[in-house]
Amino acid sequence: MFVTDKLIYLQLQKTACSHIAAMLQKTVGGRKIGLHIPLPRRLYSTDKYVVGSIRNPWDWYVSQWSYGCAGRGALHNRLTNRKFFRFFEKPVSELKKTVTRWREAYRDHRDPDCFKNWLKLILDPARKRDLGEGYARSPISNFAGLLTYRYTKIYTKDLPQAERRGLANLEALQKFESENNALNSSIRVESIEDDLIQALKEAGYTLGENQIQAVRSGAENRTNPSEHLPPEFYYDDETTDLVNEHERFIIGKYNYKPARG
Repeated sequence: MFVTDKLIYLQLQKTACSHIAAMLQKTVGGRKIGLHIPLPRRLYSTDKYVVGSIRNPWDWYVSQWSYGCAGRGALHNRLTNRKFFRFFEKPVSELKKTVTRWREAYRDHRDPDCFKNWLKLILDPARKRDLGEGYARSPISNFAGLLTYRYTKIYTKDLPQAERRGLANLEALQKFESENNALNSSIRVESIEDDLIQALKEAGYTLGENQIQAVRSGAENRTNPSEHLPPEFYYDDETTDLVNEHERFIIGKYNYKPARG
C-alpha cells in the first residue's frame, strides 16, 4: 500500500505495482505501508482517493510465471521448495506438493510448453493447496483462479466475513464485490500512464507539465519487469480457455480479451 496526502494505492501483484508506487513517489511523494495488503479497516471511511491496478488475465499469468522462471517471487519460492516448518502445521499438503513438476514448469521462460504445464498446474483444483496465501481455504478457489482471489482479497472490504457466510459461485462474488469494493478507480496496465494521471487528478492534484512528463517518461523505466515474449506466444486454445474459465470475474468486469497467437 502506498499512501500520499490525498491518495491510497493498493498494490496487486504483477500489475506494475512497484512501478506505479515509484511514479507516485516521484510526482507527489508519499510512503509505502506494507505490500500487497487490503485497505485496513480503520481506513474504510477515509477521505483519500483509493486506487488499485489491474492487468489482462492472460498477460498476468505469463508475467507471474516468467517472474518465477527468473527464480523470483514468493509464489515461485513456495511452489518449488518444501517448507519444513509447515510439516508441523500441514504435513499432508506439504508432502503432496509436486515440487519436481513445479520446478520443471519454471525451467525456461522461452518455452511455451513450460508455461502451459505451469498454467495447468496453477489452475488445477487438485493443486490449489500448493499455492498458499489462504487460497485453498477460500470458497473463491472453487470457481475462480488466483488472480480473482488476490483481486478480491486486496480490493474489497470484509472478505473474511463474506467467506465465512459463503461465496458459493461467480454470481455471489460479483454481488459481494459490487457492494464492498474499496476502490474509487483502477489503473489498467495497458493504459498505465493515462490512467495514473487521471487518478491523480481525480484525487485532487493539480499536475504541472513536469509532473505529467515524469509519469509519461516512466514507461521507459518500469521496475521489476518480467522477461518474456508476447503473451500470445505461450497460449493455445486449451490454455486460453482455461484462463477464460477461471478468470471470468476479471474478464467480465474489465472487458478483457484473450491473447491470440
